[in-house]
Amino acid sequence: MGLRTLFINGRRLLSRRQNNIFSAALTLAIAFGLSAFLGVVRDRFLYARFYACCAPQLDAYNAAFRLPDLVFQLLVIGALSAAFIPVFSEKLLQNPREAYSLARATGTLLALIFLPLAAIIFLFARPLSALITANFTEEQIDTMANLTRIMIFAQFFFLFSNLTTGVLQVKKRFLLPALSPIVYNLGIILGIKVFANFLGIYGPAVGVLLGAVFHLLIQLPLALKLGFSFRPEFSFRRPEIKRILKLMLPRSLSLGLGQIENTVIMFLATTFPPGSLSLLYLAEHLSQLFSRLFGVTIGQAALPSFSSLTAARKNQEFAKVFLDSLLESLYLALLAATAVLVLRIPLVRLAFGARQFPWAATLKTGKVLAFLTPAIVANSGIQIATRGFYALQDTKKPFFISLFSLLIILLVGFGGVFWLHWQIYALVLAISLAAVVRFFLLLFLISQKIEGFNWKRIREFLGKSIVLVTVSGPVFWGMMHFLEKFWLDTTRVWGLLVLTLLTLGGGTAVYLFLSLRLGMEEGKVLLTLLRRFCNFRQLFLTSQEQIKDTKELLETQGELS
Repeated sequence: MGLRTLFINGRRLLSRRQNNIFSAALTLAIAFGLSAFLGVVRDRFLYARFYACCAPQLDAYNAAFRLPDLVFQLLVIGALSAAFIPVFSEKLLQNPREAYSLARATGTLLALIFLPLAAIIFLFARPLSALITANFTEEQIDTMANLTRIMIFAQFFFLFSNLTTGVLQVKKRFLLPALSPIVYNLGIILGIKVFANFLGIYGPAVGVLLGAVFHLLIQLPLALKLGFSFRPEFSFRRPEIKRILKLMLPRSLSLGLGQIENTVIMFLATTFPPGSLSLLYLAEHLSQLFSRLFGVTIGQAALPSFSSLTAARKNQEFAKVFLDSLLESLYLALLAATAVLVLRIPLVRLAFGARQFPWAATLKTGKVLAFLTPAIVANSGIQIATRGFYALQDTKKPFFISLFSLLIILLVGFGGVFWLHWQIYALVLAISLAAVVRFFLLLFLISQKIEGFNWKRIREFLGKSIVLVTVSGPVFWGMMHFLEKFWLDTTRVWGLLVLTLLTLGGGTAVYLFLSLRLGMEEGKVLLTLLRRFCNFRQLFLTSQEQIKDTKELLETQGELS
């Protein structure tokens, strides 16, 4: 294959449609895997540079994300994931020109709301930082406030970048949006390795801002090619805007409760010795890596199809597609949680075990990660279930469930820290317990809304999953200890890497083989995706994906592009 052909088909690959949920999820998962790898590299560089010498500053840096993330989650994610995508999908079926006009008006409205909120955070960063931390010193609060002021600018670019992501995903273009977190992490790594040399802890914050700009720019050419632009549009009286605001309010309130959860956890973590908050964030990053890999990727790929099927009133197909997506996500998340529980110390050592990262910190991070393994499964299911509610244009029930989840965090968190004195382990126990309860409540309530919801398939899946975990868990454990004791020198990075890869490969093979023997459809889907993943050449030789299973859906959607 010539270089010209490779270049042309590679360019087509970046902009082609993907109409099958699991194919799109595979694209997202591969890109997310690359992004996650860079995220681990980013954290390794960050902690190697600052943990041993400047743990208080590192805590301030991690805490500085809290206020900007609050605005981003409430405004951008609340509007786009729950409100904009379903309404935009429906409008695109009716009138593409009006749909793009709606997207521009939505972006303009969000920007007008964002700017005064950002100004408030910028001006009052210090008193707000002092309010949400417990035992930070005056110097830490000053540092946190200054870092917050830098990071709030990044959210402006994220606003338009995520709006672009929503448009591209509804148009079934998943690859470029999936690549945007990769360039975001590259921006932060640049900040750590270059700017930190003369800016100190402010270098990574500048990298966050630079990464947000990259996040937008990589998607912009394809969006412009498809006809979308950021031209301001002030037509806020249109009924679709009112529907978006109506759907957005409960979702934003729900996300607000989630942000209160995170703020409470951060507040309690700052009562512990310096560095504890940073170790908690490390463990959360590793656990969230897998729940995002198997929850967010499938959820993002599924939401446009969920919304299209709902708009087309195909209730039975929606029920099947929803359950397929949910069980595939849980199937993969169970595998990940089992592997993480067994390999938690090798994973922490590989990810963050630089010479400057103490062994005691590695052990503590591994213990915290073990408590978070139930949340890997629960959060993966939550990503699918909540998107099912969004497609049904019901954002109220997830809000009340989030409220109940917050109560669990408050009771278990404060009780465990101040009454039982479990310190950081009380926080991760609260996180996992709240996630598990939230998932089962979401599943029960959405089953009441979906016509033809198949509880029998759920029960069969749970029974077979117990067998999978019971058998594959000891296989993971046995392989790890055999390789460590008799074959590999795990004091060196390469030995540790080979140990982890061989254990993951062997345990995953047993998990997949047993699931196929049990007749689990989720195993067959995974096997198909693995084969497709290995066929890199076909990806560059073909410019359009031919998927028979989605032909009828494409006809219903009217070939959106």
